[in-house]
Parts: sequence; C-alpha cells; structure tokens
Amino acid sequence: MQTTALEEKIKQLSADYIYEQAVGSLLLMLMSAMEDVEKGDAPLPYTIHEDLLAIKKDIRSYLLSLEDILEGEQEDRTAALEACMAKKEELLSIYETVYSYFSQWNLYSTLVSDQVALRKYKEEGIEVEKIDWSLFFADCHAFMESGNNLLEQKNYMGQILKCLPLHMARDKYYDTITLSLEAAFAGESKEFIEKSLRAFEGFCCPETNPLYGKYFGEVATWLGEKRMLMPHKMEDEELSNLYEDLKVVLESLQDVEEYFSCILHDLNSLILLFYLTYSFTDLTESNATYSDLYHTVCEFLTGELDETEREAYLDTLNEQLEQAVEPVIDKANAIGKEEYELLQKVNTFADFAEDTQKVLMTEDFIRECFFGDLNDELFQFHLPEDLPVATEEEKKALFADFIQKTRSSLETLPVQTRKIAMQTLMGALPPIYSVSEVMEMVTNAIDSASSLEQKALIVDKVGMVFQDNHYQSLTEHAHEHHHDDDCGCGHDHHEHHHHDHDCGCGHDHHEHHHHDHDCGCGHDHHHDHGGSHSHAPSTPPDKPEGLEHLIAVAQEAFVALKPGGLLLMEHGCAQGAAIKVLLESHKWENVLILKDLSGHDRVASARKPAA
Repeated sequence: MQTTALEEKIKQLSADYIYEQAVGSLLLMLMSAMEDVEKGDAPLPYTIHEDLLAIKKDIRSYLLSLEDILEGEQEDRTAALEACMAKKEELLSIYETVYSYFSQWNLYSTLVSDQVALRKYKEEGIEVEKIDWSLFFADCHAFMESGNNLLEQKNYMGQILKCLPLHMARDKYYDTITLSLEAAFAGESKEFIEKSLRAFEGFCCPETNPLYGKYFGEVATWLGEKRMLMPHKMEDEELSNLYEDLKVVLESLQDVEEYFSCILHDLNSLILLFYLTYSFTDLTESNATYSDLYHTVCEFLTGELDETEREAYLDTLNEQLEQAVEPVIDKANAIGKEEYELLQKVNTFADFAEDTQKVLMTEDFIRECFFGDLNDELFQFHLPEDLPVATEEEKKALFADFIQKTRSSLETLPVQTRKIAMQTLMGALPPIYSVSEVMEMVTNAIDSASSLEQKALIVDKVGMVFQDNHYQSLTEHAHEHHHDDDCGCGHDHHEHHHHDHDCGCGHDHHEHHHHDHDCGCGHDHHHDHGGSHSHAPSTPPDKPEGLEHLIAVAQEAFVALKPGGLLLMEHGCAQGAAIKVLLESHKWENVLILKDLSGHDRVASARKPAA
C-alpha cells in the first residue's frame, strides 16, 4: 500500500469511527434516560441539591428536542453546544466537593485501617523475623527501577513513600514540598499552576473550598465529626464499629460518584452530537429502529404513554436498546483496532494532508467525549496552549500561599491524622529524591519502626503497591501478606482514587455506561459502569528469576574469599539492579554491574571488605 493510499484508508476509518461513536452516543443517552426512570425519584441515600436537579432537567430537555436541534439551524446547534459545555463545567465544579469528601474519607480510612491492622498483627503474633529483608529491599529497589520512563519511576517512588511513616521536622517537610512543587511545575503557566494547586487543596485542606458542605451536606457533617479521630485510643468494639461505618459511607460516596458519572456521560454525549455535523436523519438512516427507539423513549418521558403501556414497554424497551447499541459499539471497536494497526506504520503525521489531520483531531475530541472519565475530567483544565510561563516571583507566591493554607489546615488535626495527610501529599507529588535516597528512607523506616507490628504494616502496604501495579516480586513468598475481600487486616485492598491519567499505551480506557467490550487493541481494559477504570499491562514487568541460587553463591564466596577478595558473578540481564542491592545488603563493597557487548547488565563485580 502506498503512503497516499495508507493515509486515505486511515482517514476513512477515522471518519467511520466518528460516525459509529455518534450513533452509539445517541443510543446510550436513551439507555441512560430509561435507567433514570427505573431508579425513580430517590436514586441516592442523600438529598440531591437543586443545582444538580436543574442540570438533569436540562439534559432531559435537550434529549426531547434533540431531533429538532440536529435537523435545525446551525445557530441553534451552536447555542446548545455552548450551553452543554457550560453545564459540564458547572457539574465538575460541584464534583470538586465530592472529590474532597473522598479525600477525607481516604485519610480517616487509612488511620482506622492501620490501627485495625496493627491490632490484628499483634493478636496473630505476626512473625516479622521470618521476612528476608535483603529480598524485601531488593524488591523495593527493583520496583522503582522498573519504571519505563522517569515520570513512571517517580510515580513508583511516590507510591513507596506513602507506605513509610513520616519522620521529618515540619520545616524540612514543607521545604521538601516546595522543592517538589518547583520540579513538578517547571515551565508551566501561572494559570495551570493555580488550577493544579487548587486541586491539591481538595485533599489537603478541603474545607477551604467555598462549596464545601453545600452539596451532600450529610456527608460533610459526618466527616467533620470524625476530624479529631484518635483510633489508637479506642476500644476494640468502638474501632470495629467505626471501621464498618467507614465502609458504609464509602458505598454511599461511590453511589454519589456514579450519579455524577452518569450525568457527565449524558452531557458528553450531547456535546459530541452537537459538535459533529450529522443530522438526526444521518444518525438513524442506517437502521430505522434507532428513530423508533428515540421516539418511544420521548413518549415515555413526556407521559404520552398510559400506565399499562409504560409497564409493558419498560422491560422490552431496555432490551431493545441493549440489542441496538451492542453491535454499534462492537463495530466502532473493530474500526478503531484496524485504524490503530495502520497508524503504527506511520512515522510522522506531519506529512498528512490538512483534511486528514482535521479528521484525526476530531476523532481525538470524540474519544475524549465518549470515554470521558469523571475524575480525569476534573484535572483537565482546557487552558490555551500559548500562555506564558509563570515567572519565578509568581511561582514563589503561589507555592507560599499553598504551603500556608496546607500548613494551617493540617496543624488543626491530631498528630497521627496530620502525619498521614503529610505522607499522602508527599507521595502525590513527584519526589525530588533519587531511587537510592528513597531506598535509604525505606531502610531507615524499617530500622526505626517502634514495633514488629509497625514493620509488618510497612511490608503490607508496600506489598499492596506491588499488587496494584502488577509487579511480580523477586521471590513470591519473601514478604507476602495474603488478602481476600475481607481478610480482617483492616486495609481496603481496592483503594478508591488512583488517578493515573495516562497509562502510556496510547488509548483512553474509559468505557461508557454498562458495556464491557473487547476492543481487540491488545490492551487490557477493565471497565465498570460510570467510567472508572484501571489499566493492566498486557505483560508483567520482567521477573528476575534464580536469585536464591545467586544469593547462595554470594554467601559461599563471602566465606571462601580472603579479605579484599574479588567476586565476579554472571547473572540475567533483568537482575542487575536487584543483585546490586542484594550484594550491598550482604556487606559486599564496591559493587558494580558490568554490561555485555549488547549493552545488557551481565556480570556483578564486588569485593569482600578488607580486614
């Protein structure tokens, strides 16, 4: 296939994909409307503010007039598009308060879960001394080094730091946070920094949000009552009851999040339909059933059907919508897969014709709308690209204001709660440390732990980090803590908010509404209702095998060699970092990892200490 033919094929596939997603958006909106009918007037356990009800009312109004708008004048279409985009911004602004509630819940949950875990360890007589600490430290090192790029490596380092008790003077801590902010926002505009810091304030000092408590005030009140929690002083029964209460509140918050997600999907569907140039006829001409379904749903919503007709239609209508949307989504996924495979053959898009580039840009926008995720959208600021870089004076003022707000808020918390909040903030920012410096902090945390249970807690948390990132430890049983859905250790092994905005695979992994599809792109997309997602790599990180054998060799060599003797030991190309940590932890000096002619780690060189 010639380059021009390849470009033409990509352009056509992109256009086809856009059309199928538009049809899918129409059908999914109809499904969403019928879901609202089934849920009734009380879809949540909390009072729904009139601002949200007004947004829902506007969405229904646009759905009922959708055919007229799509068949009408461009001015009306543009006005509807702008109105829906404004409604979306309003929705996200309201959701900031819910995000703050989740952040507070995570803080209190960590505090309680840690205390439950410590008591569980003590009760069970956890045998920390059986942990092979050299392998544990090697795992931590290898995990952080396994990042595919510097950003991912920093992310892994941050996750490890969140597992460690904070042992740092407050002034030094806030100086460190300032340095992390300077590194994170180098080259960014003042506007971007302002919006980002506002997002950070959502979990550092949520009460500073002017809308805090206005929406779902029952949640804000409950969280406020827990602000001065001191779980370590509670009796077992009181602690257990609080732990159960936290689980109930989480379920309710997840229902609230789902409610917002459905509204967001509906608004994104409207934005998509108003943005594109398809008429209602264009969207329904390929299958007359689409038009019939639209009109039936409208009749259902406007009360044109009597009670008997409504009951008869309710089940069959939902089934018909399912049957209509499934093949549309499957077709879009198949087109997307074929297009993706062709795009891999293109070295640069710069040589594409302007029309082709416009179609691909439109497709990117459509993907953002169709797969829009609530928590990701919250951090997409949509700022102009040509904003000037913030001056040093502007950054200094913004960072100082953020530190002052954060410090003032955290100072009002009990000591243990404050330390966990400080831990969380430090882990959320790109660490200014190197891998070796973080390893030193891990070692110090273990060495300075006040009890065996505290050591076990660190190991447990690090193990969950490995699990969440699909990292296979160097030895499967070195520091394994087995969890099921309710293992009783006090930890929630499905932490609620992990915002990985870019998994790096090239796709946006946000499924729309109830449908779990295999798009065939080769990636593992775990979708659930409401757009939340996780991304599992198609292959796990390399697992350095055979370490036990190499450790035995090193131990024998340490005994056999004279002081100052040299050890040269061949190893696998994926084992270099782990072997270096292991040898250093076993008292070897001047440890070097030598590369072979292909540039791969191949031989470890180390000396036994001189007498």
